Amino acid sequence: MQSISLDKPKANKPFSILLVIIAAAVLTGLNAIKPLHMDDNVYIVYAEEFIAHPLNPYEFNFGSPYHISANQLLVPPVLPYYLGAGIAIFGNNPILFKLWLFPFALLLSGSLYFLFRRFASGYEIQMLWLTILSPAVLPGFNCMLEIPVLALGLTALVLAFTSIERSSISLTILAGLILGLAIQTKYTALITLAVIICLYLINRKVFQAFIIVFIAMLVFVSWELFIQYSQGESHFLIHLGQRKGNFVRRCLHLVLPLLTQVGGTSVIIALLGLLASKVSPRIILLTAILILLGFMSLALIPPDFLMLKDAKSGRTWLTLSTIIFGMMAVLVWGTMGAVFFKSLVSNAKTNRENSLVNEQHLDWFLCIWLIIELMGYFALSPFPAVRRVIGITLVFTFLAARLLSKTVTLHETSQILSRPIVCLGIGLGLLFYSVDFLDAQASRRIAHDIKHRDWGLSKENTQWHLSWWGLNYYADQQGLKQLRINQNIPQKGDIVFVHNLDELVNYINSQKKLDLELFDTVNVGDRFPLRTTANYYSGRIPIEHNLGTRASILVYKVR
Repeated sequence: MQSISLDKPKANKPFSILLVIIAAAVLTGLNAIKPLHMDDNVYIVYAEEFIAHPLNPYEFNFGSPYHISANQLLVPPVLPYYLGAGIAIFGNNPILFKLWLFPFALLLSGSLYFLFRRFASGYEIQMLWLTILSPAVLPGFNCMLEIPVLALGLTALVLAFTSIERSSISLTILAGLILGLAIQTKYTALITLAVIICLYLINRKVFQAFIIVFIAMLVFVSWELFIQYSQGESHFLIHLGQRKGNFVRRCLHLVLPLLTQVGGTSVIIALLGLLASKVSPRIILLTAILILLGFMSLALIPPDFLMLKDAKSGRTWLTLSTIIFGMMAVLVWGTMGAVFFKSLVSNAKTNRENSLVNEQHLDWFLCIWLIIELMGYFALSPFPAVRRVIGITLVFTFLAARLLSKTVTLHETSQILSRPIVCLGIGLGLLFYSVDFLDAQASRRIAHDIKHRDWGLSKENTQWHLSWWGLNYYADQQGLKQLRINQNIPQKGDIVFVHNLDELVNYINSQKKLDLELFDTVNVGDRFPLRTTANYYSGRIPIEHNLGTRASILVYKVR
């Protein structure tokens, strides 16, 4: 059987390398100028601690509102060590240490270019930019795990392809090492391990499959044994043991968010799928207009304009966003199903470089990859979020681009339509990024605001904060003292600033030992009518209507 990993026609190598570098630089630069956001503070704190005592990395306490052992919070080591090195070199300067993440962006950009050229030759440049600046990738870079693990995982996949075509054991070993690092960046890279095993088995490279599993697991297990020795318990086993509850019920809870999160972030990929399926350009144009109207409606129409609630329980059954993202989900998942089916049953074109068998095996590989991503989503996702579906949206992009390359040649009139579709996708990604930027900026603004207001405190009193996300970082930078309920007891006359999130407000109100008086609320916002926080990072839809307030703090005084 011939390999599915044969060389593509040679491209202009210097120009391709330049494009890859530029794409990585744009992704890194846009990420660097965005204020710190969501879980960034967690990884910054861990990075500083890892570098401070690298041979005993989890030997500290962390957490809010309760301080717990650092080993209890799921933070694998690769990103903290790397980010910590950047902080040690550049200091606590967010722009500089986020620029330090450029190598991850470069690995991601390079591996995407390689894979798109392999799966959809002729469309690799368009697809590279569409993916790098997509709603699923661009807003979610931050200082978090998703882009580094994606970059390392795809790099390992590229090396696996190359090792197959060259029958290279050394490249297989290198792929295994990088894959091991990916798994220790985020445990979801186990999905990538399964995908790469399938690639080797499709090519009947059983020995190489064994080698990559052995090397990747050697890296993974070696680290866990080190942590077992230094901390008393493996980081992986701790968090594996925390997975409790009914698995079926959790999966059911993840179904609807899967449909709507993928629907909202992959809707432009669906247009490419329609183009690849030879749908009429007029229908594609009409669909694109409806998509734009959907996002405009989400921005311009208040969320309570269309809302159905259960009178007894108060549970909301239907909202405008439910309808909009439900329709997008129908479009995306329907198109994905059609592309998936066509990839399995259509007759691939032959050319001088590839046989029919090779082309069909590439289609089979992508379809298997999509199935593995779907299984991994349900097996490994503790809660719904856009970052949980990046792999699914990526494989959908590969499938749509591949079908497009087989059904629409570069000289057809229909091929011209791919360019405005790609531009529309980039525009949507920049919209998501801009909204996320505003959400992140609000945390920085409100931390500065509360610090510099006159709260009438005496010199003996303390300003405490109980907060999460980027607000936690900026409150610390402003000199506010972090309240840890199991360690600190505010005194009479102290001020406690509480991030206005239900969970934190419930925590502070449940503390009977604290006699608190709510005397003010501080809000920061703007007129832009969309927000990503917090549903993009933990919720059912990726973007929603914003009523004006982006960050809110409740101000309590200890009586």
